[in-house]
Amino acid sequence: MEQVRRAGAKLVWASFGQAEKRNTIDADARIDVLKSFAFMKTKLSIETDAPMKKKKIRIIAESLGCTHVRTTRGWTITKPEELDMDLTIKNGEVDTVVLSFWEEPAFYSGDAKKMLHKG
Repeated sequence: MEQVRRAGAKLVWASFGQAEKRNTIDADARIDVLKSFAFMKTKLSIETDAPMKKKKIRIIAESLGCTHVRTTRGWTITKPEELDMDLTIKNGEVDTVVLSFWEEPAFYSGDAKKMLHKG
């Protein structure tokens, strides 16, 4: 009981509201996006050492059921009210991946970037 009391004393009521806001994005949806990258790597014919070309972006967008648009920094892949993915491309490679699910605040995804680099 003493351990529970000590652990509870460290928490502040204000942090509960912040934690709730941060965790509103469904973890299953994040896993689905990462699994689609893994599926593309194993099942679709993509040149693994080629730079991020329009064909690769189209395949990613279609596998997620999204639209894709070229931007000044790279590409934006969107599925209204569900997914926004911004890919920043530098020297033909993915530099950053920014994801936003269900119009929640966007976040950088290192895992998605690694998967895209692997092909």
